[in-house]
Formats: sequence, C-alpha cells, structure tokens
Amino acid sequence: MLHIVKIFDTTTTGSSILDHLLTSSWKNGEYLSYNIYIGSNKYAEYTEQEINGEVYIYIPFPFAIKYLANIPTAEFKKYSLRIADLLEQRFSGKSNLLFHFESCNWGYLAQSIKTILNAIITCGCNGAILTNNAMQQAMINAADSILCTSQVAREQLLLVYPYIIEKVSVIYNVISPINKTAILPEQRTAFRNAWGLPAEEAVFVFNKQMAGEEYDMPSLIHAFTTLKRELPKARLFILHESDIMLYPAFIEKHMWNSITFISSLAEEDVMELYAAANGVIMPPLREDNFLYVIQLLQNGIRFIYDDAPNDNSWFNELVSMEALKPITNDNNNTSYLLHQLKQVLTQNNNTPGKMLPAAFTAAFIHKQLNVVYEKMLSLEAIS
Repeated sequence: MLHIVKIFDTTTTGSSILDHLLTSSWKNGEYLSYNIYIGSNKYAEYTEQEINGEVYIYIPFPFAIKYLANIPTAEFKKYSLRIADLLEQRFSGKSNLLFHFESCNWGYLAQSIKTILNAIITCGCNGAILTNNAMQQAMINAADSILCTSQVAREQLLLVYPYIIEKVSVIYNVISPINKTAILPEQRTAFRNAWGLPAEEAVFVFNKQMAGEEYDMPSLIHAFTTLKRELPKARLFILHESDIMLYPAFIEKHMWNSITFISSLAEEDVMELYAAANGVIMPPLREDNFLYVIQLLQNGIRFIYDDAPNDNSWFNELVSMEALKPITNDNNNTSYLLHQLKQVLTQNNNTPGKMLPAAFTAAFIHKQLNVVYEKMLSLEAIS
C-alpha cells in the first residue's frame, strides 16, 4: 500500500502546488492520502481527523512570529526535529511512504523523515523565492523529485542548483477549478443586474490580491481618471484592498464615487464580477499569478494588461505554450493602460471560452503527477 503524505505550509501565501495536483486518477485502494498542515491555527494542539477516506493532520505553530524567515535557524531546526518525531510515531512501521512538500521551507524536516522513515521526498519549488539558505539546500538535496510550476521557475532553480537537473520537472498548477464551458451572455447580463451595474456603464475590475503590496497603484488610478474624463459613465472596482486610507493622497475628490473598494470577496463572487465587467486589469505576470490567466481564458473573461507584457518571462511562456498570442507595444505604463481601457470597450463582451493546451488540463496534470510518483517508486524499488 502506498501512503501519500502531502505537507502544506500554512505560513506561506499564494497558490500551492498541492492545491489541485490530485491523485484522483489512481484506483481506490491503491494508496492512502494524508494532508498535514504545518503552522495551522485551526487547533491549539496536534489534531487528526478522517474525512471521506483522507486523513487530515493539523500541527500548530509554536511561535508568535508568523514568518519562517524571522525565526532563528537553531530554533527552526529544533522545531523541525520535533515535527519529525511526531511523524515518526504516526507513520512508524509503514512502507512505501511518499512525502510531498508544497515548498522548500521544510528542508530539515524532509532530511529527518527521509532518514528515519526511509521515505521518498518530493517538493514544489517557486523559482521566484529562491534564497539558497541552509534550509532550502537541505530540501533540494533531500528531495528525490522537485516540481516547478513554470519553465521560468525551473530555469531559475537550475541557475542556483545546476546539478539537480535530472530530478526537476514542470507541472502547471492550475490555481482554481476551471469551468468546462465559458460564461454565457445571459449569465453576464444576470451578473450585471445582480451587481446593480447599468448597461451603459463601462466597468473595470482590478484584483489587488493578484498584484501584491508593491504594485504601483497611482499609475492605475491615473489611467482610469484620464479615461473617466472622456467617458463619464465608467467605474473601477478594486478588490482585496484593505488599506484604502492611502488613496486620498492621489485620488481626485470627484473620482471617489466612481471607484469601489471591496476588501474581501469570495472567489465565486469575484468571477461573477469579472463576467459582468467590460474588462479585468491584470498586473505584471509572475510566478504566483500567471496561471490566473488560464482561468480567465477558459471562462471567456476579457482581460487587459496594465503594461506591455512582451518582456515578461511568464507571459512569453504562455505564448510559447500557445495559450496567449504575442503582444508588442512601446508605450509607457500609463498610456499603454489607457489605450487598453479604451480598446476593450470596442470589443464584443461575449467572448467565447478558449480551448487550452493539454498541459493546462486537469487530466494531463494528474497524469504527469502520477508519472513522477511512479518513477520515484520504481527507483526506490530498484535501489
């Protein structure tokens, strides 16, 4: 019996390589699945539950500090060894153990369980957050397989660790469930009515969660303000923005009634608003948001870029995968976005959903993951 143990790191943010890399294509009875959440604040002490045949284990974080980088190395290593002791007790006597870590953050833990449990180790790696510290090096060396969520991440990883090329694979982590069909025109109308948006109003949406704290909001606001002078019936929604007190400094007083801030919104409601809007404004693509484009494409949701993306590595990767078409433009940030805001209004809002390359489909992703697992298991059996 194969035991697949997925280690989620609740001290990190952003999409997880384990969110949708499921083993559902494996036959029931061939494996047992465990989900371990390290740093979880759901329970005050170690807690284990079984739901629908899967085991869920919650291990609380003993530090007041939330971010791993702020914990002294000695303390963090000690905590990792304590978790290793817990897992040794939990999985003692079991063979065919495969531990899948969502990130490289727990290298000391991976080293320990590889030794004491004779476990196979695989981990997810985001090339954009490589630190080359001792903890990360421990994971890189302990892992039998490393999964990157983009070719960009793979290239960045191999620049730092060129000797691990044989154990690095790329599996695209589709961020959230993708509908099989695009949103229909009548659904768009219904969503627009539900949000109280007049048919003649030009509506744009910017999701701050996709951009990060360092995003240049004044440029976005300036482009929309310029559009508003030419098109009085226009509205901008800014989602997942909590610190709106910073905005009066660069939002003209008369614009406040045309910009709606929403600090928190469920994903299904976000998609409804996207469908009701004339366009979704995408920030520069990066490792933790570029696959969001895939969801928009398949749902037929129109989006524009805030700046010409032709020099963006993740954009070019999607172009090479034939998910996007190349774009070139030499305008500066503000004028480019203003041009895009105007142009999208001339297009038909009922954009059909796009058939995506196989690499972005759930069935293909599951198959890739199973191939990785089976390869590691066969190598372990040979050794």
